[in-house]
Amino acid sequence: MLTFTNRSKLLLSAAVFFLISLIVLTGFRLAFFYAYRSPETGLAWLLPALVTGFKVDAKWLSILLIPAWLFTLLAFWKSAFKPLALFAAVTALSAMVLLDLVNFGFFGFYRTPISAIIFGFFEDDTTAILKTILIDWPVFTYLFVLTTSIVIPVFLTQRLLSVIPEKAGTSRLSSFFIYALLSVLLVGAIRGSFGTFPLRMQDFSVSPIPFINQTVPNGAAAFYEALKSRKELSFKGSPESVLLGMGFANRKEAESVLLKLPEPAQMQPLTSEPHVVLSVMESMGRDLFEAHSSQNNMLGRLADELSKGTVFINGISVENGTFPSLEGLLFDSPYTPLTQSRYGNRTFSFSHVLRFKKAGWKTVFLTSGPEGWRQMDVNFPRQGFDEVIGSAAIRARYPDAEQLTWGIGDEWMFRTAESLLDEADQKGEKLFIVMLSSTNHGPHHVPDKTALQPVSVDALPDVITSDRTTFNTEKLRTYQYAADALGGFVGRVREKSGKNGHRDVLISATGDHNGRYHYRPDGYWHHAYGVPVLFWLPDSAMDLREKADTKRFVGHRDIFPTLRGLVFGDRPELNEGRNLFADDKRELILSYINLGRSGFAVGADRLVILDGAEARCFRLSDNHFVPESSCSRESQTLGNAARAQRALSEYKVRSELSH
Repeated sequence: MLTFTNRSKLLLSAAVFFLISLIVLTGFRLAFFYAYRSPETGLAWLLPALVTGFKVDAKWLSILLIPAWLFTLLAFWKSAFKPLALFAAVTALSAMVLLDLVNFGFFGFYRTPISAIIFGFFEDDTTAILKTILIDWPVFTYLFVLTTSIVIPVFLTQRLLSVIPEKAGTSRLSSFFIYALLSVLLVGAIRGSFGTFPLRMQDFSVSPIPFINQTVPNGAAAFYEALKSRKELSFKGSPESVLLGMGFANRKEAESVLLKLPEPAQMQPLTSEPHVVLSVMESMGRDLFEAHSSQNNMLGRLADELSKGTVFINGISVENGTFPSLEGLLFDSPYTPLTQSRYGNRTFSFSHVLRFKKAGWKTVFLTSGPEGWRQMDVNFPRQGFDEVIGSAAIRARYPDAEQLTWGIGDEWMFRTAESLLDEADQKGEKLFIVMLSSTNHGPHHVPDKTALQPVSVDALPDVITSDRTTFNTEKLRTYQYAADALGGFVGRVREKSGKNGHRDVLISATGDHNGRYHYRPDGYWHHAYGVPVLFWLPDSAMDLREKADTKRFVGHRDIFPTLRGLVFGDRPELNEGRNLFADDKRELILSYINLGRSGFAVGADRLVILDGAEARCFRLSDNHFVPESSCSRESQTLGNAARAQRALSEYKVRSELSH
């Protein structure tokens, strides 16, 4: 049995270990801040985040230390439990440090703290992801930091206690009293607050600067919120609850807000019933798109096709990951991964694909990646696709195609699409194709020994803060390769469109999300989440291009309303995006990216971050969104409309799937 003095030192060692661990975790927050901040964001801005972040660290460390604390109590009875207490404490700290490191790397990749996208590690090709991490990330540096961060608290605790002389005079009762007091403090740390409410996600908003708020959650807190977000796909509670959460009493109240906006426009459809093609390009962001020049050829053959198309450069992606963006485009759903959830065996009436299938178009999903990625081969046919074609089927057509980590070269996907269009013309079919490219993805490699034009990292704009000296130029090369393959496809198809027995072809293309570069964290979101949105109309409809305002902000949510308007003459629903070739004066682009808990919206010169019924407002100034001290009337109008769209989008999905 432990002696009295050993009990005292055991309690002291627990307290010291806890405090030193919190200092180490605070170091991670400082490192996070200095790694990702804008130059103008000084340490003074971080102070409120450090205070709240310290509470967050204390909360989650305390939760994980509960087993160690119980073993400490048992060590009062049997000294054999002391090593178990130490092991449990080290395990708890290891988990905290590991999650902080994951959060650090995740933010560098996705520009948000850990979100539900992280579960793609298990749902994608896990081996391919591990290969990407080993190639693209400083794994040994991370392991060194992980080890050092664990060793320091253990070593300093042991060192400190070794120099403290043993001192008798305290009774066993006093030791248990101290243990009880420390237990109360532990419970208080777990609660995070002695007020009415415990420490919650709402408390993480400590600054008008979003990046500062993103430094508050540690890896454990962010991972917990990601788990909660994923479990939301259980859709517990009534559909009306999402309306209440966004500040509306019922659906009609949300709809009344949108009825105050200019009426969604309608147009006469194209008369030729064209083939329809949507190409979703891996990591095709706006800044590399705009970095194209005669000296820095980022686009290859695509550059020659832009003058024949319509280029909306100020595009905003609906999500910030490939599969979330794909589901956002196809289903306009704020919830993802919807097809992989418990509801994935249902047909979603809100699938945009069904509109074309029911109207007589043969529908094909085509990807240069594997058919089985995210179970698309099983789940997508339920949502209206007649056929899912991936890298295995394409290689059967083209055996010489090089096998890459994530599939085959995009050029072969486009060759397959062209063949499918030709075959449809021979059969008299109308074809609707959605394509998903994969080459411009880490580990970056240009396939098939393709010859490329020179590219230079010097062409990157200043808003990208990635280190030019260590930049992997292969990222630029695969961008050029994919864009060139798209341009070759567009050129070949346009040459045949509407001629010699070929049906007209309507083509749209966009990036699934921007590339993974470091951006200035605040105010440059239209760059960080920026993607071009491209259209090529049949020659018979070229007069419609004059109606398109190509300088306005647009979004992924505008693409399908535009395609449906062109093909069927459909008027967009209140909670949908716009037809970009119709006279639609609504200036509202809603993104589901969790810049705020409920996404964000962009208007003509405004940006509003949504946190449930609350909003933070910004105005555009010199290509930079700056915070408003209080939301202006224009920003309030944008924010209210965005809240209504978000609420109705969630309500639509929940109403159908919760039954």
